[in-house]
Amino acid sequence: RTQTLTSLVSKTGPVQTPEVRIDFNWKVSKIAMTIYNETKTLTDISANKLSRFSLNDTGVTLKLKENGSFQSDLHIKSFTVEDIRSTRDNKFTEIIPIVNDENYQFMASISSKGEGSNKKTNLMLTVDNPRIILALDHMFAMYDYIKVGLSLGEDNSDDNSDDSSDSEDKPIK
Repeated sequence: RTQTLTSLVSKTGPVQTPEVRIDFNWKVSKIAMTIYNETKTLTDISANKLSRFSLNDTGVTLKLKENGSFQSDLHIKSFTVEDIRSTRDNKFTEIIPIVNDENYQFMASISSKGEGSNKKTNLMLTVDNPRIILALDHMFAMYDYIKVGLSLGEDNSDDNSDDSSDSEDKPIK
């Protein structure tokens, strides 16, 4: 009987875990974007800063296996928004302040296991210690910035066009 069990194990072989196809790990200490306002006619835009957005201590990992299962994690130590206008009325320049905590402010994890109709995907998102300071003057400045940006694609020649509402108000000759 011992010989039969040994021959069965050697014929089928041990159960193998799927090989890893992709093992990706990416980290960056800071990703920042600065928004400038009313810069159309300026050559030096440094005086027209509006806001700075930054992601601090960001990292992504991904492991993809041959069978299609995967595990991916994203972490962000902190997301900050600063009011960096040269003239401002509020004393709170950090709209979304930096988190001074050992934990990450944002964490996401997604994993997928199984094959075919038995495939299961799990997604987890954690937001730790969210704080926002509502500064109305900064909010209105950002609104004006977005409003101007959205109106750039529109045709502003409405002054010379005949609308049906305008023709109703004009006397018929």
